[in-house]
Amino acid sequence: MRSHYAIVRLATALGLTLFAVAAAPGQRPVQPANESRRPITVRSPNSTGADLAVPLCASRFHDSLAKNGIANAHEFGVVQPRLIKKVPAQITREAVNAGASAHITNYLVIMDVVVDAEGHPEQPCIANSSGYGLDAASAAALEQYRWKPARRNGKAVAMRIPVHFEFVNPLPPPMSPARSR
Repeated sequence: MRSHYAIVRLATALGLTLFAVAAAPGQRPVQPANESRRPITVRSPNSTGADLAVPLCASRFHDSLAKNGIANAHEFGVVQPRLIKKVPAQITREAVNAGASAHITNYLVIMDVVVDAEGHPEQPCIANSSGYGLDAASAAALEQYRWKPARRNGKAVAMRIPVHFEFVNPLPPPMSPARSR
């Protein structure tokens, strides 16, 4: 108890404010329902100039219909948007060549997008970057996607969702000299 008092006095003297988090013993504090967190997004070191034009996502979004007009998955009564038109993203030549030489068979790009009340994509950003032009190819395909918008109480609302783009390298990795015999 004495050490706690000393810490409070020191913080007060330094002008700091201490915040206590109330939780039952052995439980972690709960993240607010309107907040989605992820690790900080890092651009792939293999990004091309076209990839650099696609913005990275923030590490957290504070979406709520009351705050910014964008629903989140935890809001009561919100029905997720339903995909009605999907356009495949094309794997780039850079990705195929890099995959063949580095034995990479699959790439994954994850983008967050706000599906507006009309079902159109808005505010796309990269949550997981693969580089090699695949981020830009994913963004170009995403512009053509269409959804049946999210609904709350029968009314169309905007909602942020993740969209995954998986790319498979069509070229098999080169055989090592030991296997080619």
